[in-house]
Amino acid sequence: MKAKLFASLVLISLICVSAIPVQGYGGHSISRAEIDNFTLTDQNGNDWSFEENSKPINVVSFIFTSCPDVCPVLTQNLKAVEAGLDGEIADDVQFVSISVDPARDTPEVMIDYMELHGVTWPHLTGDNTTLEDIWATFGVVVQRDVIDSHAEAREGNSNHSHQDMGFDMPLVYYGTENNSLQALEFEPTGWTLFSLVAEDAGWTVNSTNGQFGNFVSGINGVESPSDWSWWWSLKIWNSSNSTWEDSPVGIDGVNATENNSIAWVASNANSSLLSPPIEDGGQVQIVYPNNTTVSHVKVNFTAYDLSITSFMQSGYNFSAPDTQYGHYLESLNDLAGPEDYSWWWRLSVWNNTANAWEESTVGMDLINQPGNIAWTPSYIALENMTRPGENTETQDQDCNGHGWLMGSGSSMHCMCDDGYEWPENSRLGCVAIEDTEQYFVGHSTLTYILNENLKPMIVWAGDDWSPEDFNSDIEEFAAAEGLMESSDRAVPAINTLTVISMIGACAIIAGLRKEN
Repeated sequence: MKAKLFASLVLISLICVSAIPVQGYGGHSISRAEIDNFTLTDQNGNDWSFEENSKPINVVSFIFTSCPDVCPVLTQNLKAVEAGLDGEIADDVQFVSISVDPARDTPEVMIDYMELHGVTWPHLTGDNTTLEDIWATFGVVVQRDVIDSHAEAREGNSNHSHQDMGFDMPLVYYGTENNSLQALEFEPTGWTLFSLVAEDAGWTVNSTNGQFGNFVSGINGVESPSDWSWWWSLKIWNSSNSTWEDSPVGIDGVNATENNSIAWVASNANSSLLSPPIEDGGQVQIVYPNNTTVSHVKVNFTAYDLSITSFMQSGYNFSAPDTQYGHYLESLNDLAGPEDYSWWWRLSVWNNTANAWEESTVGMDLINQPGNIAWTPSYIALENMTRPGENTETQDQDCNGHGWLMGSGSSMHCMCDDGYEWPENSRLGCVAIEDTEQYFVGHSTLTYILNENLKPMIVWAGDDWSPEDFNSDIEEFAAAEGLMESSDRAVPAINTLTVISMIGACAIIAGLRKEN
């Protein structure tokens, strides 16, 4: 009899427990105080108040636009979440992205970022003091030095070392009047290396170049899907441990003077198929989604390679058609030679022995391992052209002695040394950055789901979650808030009544044992 009574009590307790469902979230369920209202600036330059614009469900993420990896994935994940919302609650969900780099993420930059990723929800920025309070409230840790390194890589800050693919890199000079030559920029990056190798191999590349650098979406007709089920992942060789690793920066941030070999691997492919890089020349390896591979090594570097990459990096428009006799320069910086050939774009090479400029006797494709070269209209006298390095002093003076000039005309600007920046409303000078204005970057990746009263309820960490799981959390939360019918996902829980029942059962059992 006592055994039957004990079994009955246990069975009743289990039935009570199993009959009480609560929401089971894929993210972390949290209990925090409500977030105080704050007002920031949206991508249109307008004030945006969280209190005035909140909805029954609010999704808040933290990004910075120069982020090369985590933030784009996070944004695309949230884009998929938004697209996958149940129609019953779609109008009840507000998405918001908040910058952790207000020094660079201006409203204009935010618009460019939104257009790049095809999203429309508010992207907010503001002054550093206000944002620091918001980060602290949400528990977002901003590592300023990390993002600063990403931003510098995208902005192209670098030194004057010219090494690429094992070759000593000279400069391209350009001039149109007064015999004064301007040194054009050539800082070899991963994009430089990839572009030269791809052209040499005859590969086709689908890419976009915007505010955030070059983004590769397709190689040889193999396009990454819009749902981000896989993407082209950039790998660089770590010589210290002899392994291929994910690049910490985008393709434009890779220093080709230190990395003469890169790889593109479909994120769903086997990266172990990559082979160790060659020592000489520039190499690019590719692993496709089906795990087939291709590789190409470029061992020659010509005046054509040097010219076109310098033009592109300096922001110059140019036309260099390829003919049966090789490439020739048709136009440069929107200036084309006339049809009557009264003048043409002339290629000159610097003769170190004669210490003088000389007109090249061959085309730019036939000059291997070039030294300093110059492009000028043919009417400019060679003997009067400034020699390499002669304009360096003028450039330093133009940049207040703390940088050097890049580009010409309306695109001319200073490349400032570390610790210096452009003064307000000018790009032709370099002034010291005050300590109070320095802003570093890098942040923990947290995405929150808040209720209508701005109380954080669920948090997702990192960027490797699936939009489907995140959507499930939104739906479960919506059901808990009475915005839609509950889904089938539930987990057992114990409420107060159940606890009292179980305590009572324990008391009865203890009494029976005592009698026994």
